[in-house]
Amino acid sequence: MLNTQNKIDSLNLLRIVEIIKEVGGYPGKTLVGDSASKVAFFVLQHSTPEIQKKHLDLILKAAENFELNKSYAAMYHDRVLMHGGHPQIYGTQIRRETVFDSITGSWIERRYIWPVQDTTIIDSLRLWNGLKPLEAYMYEMGLDIE
Repeated sequence: MLNTQNKIDSLNLLRIVEIIKEVGGYPGKTLVGDSASKVAFFVLQHSTPEIQKKHLDLILKAAENFELNKSYAAMYHDRVLMHGGHPQIYGTQIRRETVFDSITGSWIERRYIWPVQDTTIIDSLRLWNGLKPLEAYMYEMGLDIE
C-alpha cells in the first residue's frame, strides 16, 4: 500500500511542478479555483524538504496576492524552517519522538511544538495569518501548555 501511495504522490508532484511551469507561477484561486489551489498546496507541503524549500517564495507570493490562504503559507513556511533546523515563526509544526522512560522502563511518544523564533508576538502573527491563538491550537492538538 505504501509503495502505491508513494507512486501516486510522486506523479501528483510531477504534475503540480509541470502546471507551475506552464502557468509561470502558483496555480492559485483565480486560475484553478479554491479547491484545486489547495490540492497544489498540499502536494507541495507533503513533498521532500528540498522541493518545499525550492517553492517557498512561490507559496509566500501566492498568499501575498490572495491566491492561497495565508494560513497555508504560514504552515508551509514553518515546515521549511523546521526541516532546515531553524525555529519556526507561526508555531504550526508539531514533532513527535519516541523516548525511553527510565522510570517505567517503557518507550513513550512525546509530542511537542517545534521551537518558535519569538513567542512574544506569536499570537499576533498567527491572527494576522488566519490562525488560532497558539494556546487554543495546542489544546486542540492535545499538547500540554507549558
